[in-house]
Amino acid sequence: MPPELVSRKEYSGFAADIWSLGIIIFVLLTGNLPFNGQNEKELFSRIARCMYHIPETLDFDLKRLISKILVIDPAKRPKAFELL
Repeated sequence: MPPELVSRKEYSGFAADIWSLGIIIFVLLTGNLPFNGQNEKELFSRIARCMYHIPETLDFDLKRLISKILVIDPAKRPKAFELL
């Protein structure tokens, strides 16, 4: 769930899908979710503040890709064609 949904703001389906793609890429590369918490409130707080850690073992380009996708402002997320 992207930060704008967690914060109950209006959202763009396209930007939310790009966020979801970033989550999927993160999970496929690390085997873990980027956000976690002891409870739903803590989890949502971390998502809303975009608090996550990318393992140092990942390739620089992969870290850069994830960092470009998992950003709070949906307008700053890349469009699908920009990911190619």
